[in-house]
Amino acid sequence: MNTDVNIGGMTMRLSGLIFVAALTLPSAALAQHTSGGGTPMGDLQDLNRFATRGMMNQWSATRPAGLSGFSPEATAWLKEQVQIQAETPRPVEAVAAAVDAELGDAIREAARHEKAKAEDVSRAIVLKIMLDTRSALAREARRVKNVPEPGQASWEARIARADADHRAAMQLQTGTSLALATD
Repeated sequence: MNTDVNIGGMTMRLSGLIFVAALTLPSAALAQHTSGGGTPMGDLQDLNRFATRGMMNQWSATRPAGLSGFSPEATAWLKEQVQIQAETPRPVEAVAAAVDAELGDAIREAARHEKAKAEDVSRAIVLKIMLDTRSALAREARRVKNVPEPGQASWEARIARADADHRAAMQLQTGTSLALATD
């Protein structure tokens, strides 16, 4: 069905409008997914990327992390481990041993729920502790304007140590554990 439509003094048939619209859709869709696309979602992605230095995807706000189902006690223990790691850094192997010793049952339950190996869940938790430690140190350094407490190492040194621990924890990861930790 061809219908004449008047747009800005030009008369076009509807079938012609559909053709023109189809030609412009791919470029509009492409612009939406690129940095600086100017769309509301593109602007939100740019803002998120700037704030977190990570990528925002469609699941960021709605989908819970794979390892978010721990008990309140286990969650509190994990937060405590982040605090301990920030204050007195331990080798990654020591953190891994503490995770396995303390959260053995929770790890096995999470592994069953995620259809993964218990070792993958444990490795993911260690990586998450290291990531959270680095974030906590950076946040605290900004809060105190990079002025270290008396007797403490500089914030740059502490963050560099957290980065080194993160790299060491990355060496332990498998594809499954990495997906669980960064979901």
